Amino acid sequence: MLFNPFRFINTADVQKKVNYLRRENPGLNDTELSSMIISERSFLCAVSGVLTTLPAIFPVLGTLFTLFMGIALDISLISYFMIRMIMELGIVNGRNSSQHGFTRETIWVFASAVGTNAVSKTINKISIYQMGNNAAVKLVQQVLLSLGIKSTPRIAVRIIPLVGAGIAGTINYYMCKKIGDRAVKYYQLNENEFKETININGDIIN
Repeated sequence: MLFNPFRFINTADVQKKVNYLRRENPGLNDTELSSMIISERSFLCAVSGVLTTLPAIFPVLGTLFTLFMGIALDISLISYFMIRMIMELGIVNGRNSSQHGFTRETIWVFASAVGTNAVSKTINKISIYQMGNNAAVKLVQQVLLSLGIKSTPRIAVRIIPLVGAGIAGTINYYMCKKIGDRAVKYYQLNENEFKETININGDIIN
């Protein structure tokens, strides 16, 4: 089974992080605070791209790690950072982390921002509203597969020592920033249509 970032994210911790940012930056409005969050998460995604590609500087074993483990690890890390980012942006822009439907809306925003065909062609807000845990997790996994295709530079580039690490980090940074910008736009333009849904919980997500 693919990595499921929701297993490792506590919405209460996300809320605490946003509360902390507000206390530490009382002069920032929601848009400025959102930009700060996007920059922070984009930087972490860039670091992930660099670190998971750096082992290529070591011949043979390092190259094998980069090809078979580095890409998978990179996708896992950036998906975690992006889901956290989207949750934080949702709270900054008026969503309540303790309200039913918060997780489901996060899934919708994540899938829409990544631009996976699973959303654009067959999935809509109503279907996410109605789907059970297993279906929701499968959707998340489809999004991660799409994310992997979008985020992974050509293999030939990743295994180039140092240069590949820089390219991987740059791609991750700008991809995360783009997804963050799309998420903010969604939250600013859409009312919360998921507030009456049942949050995904149990062993699968939380």
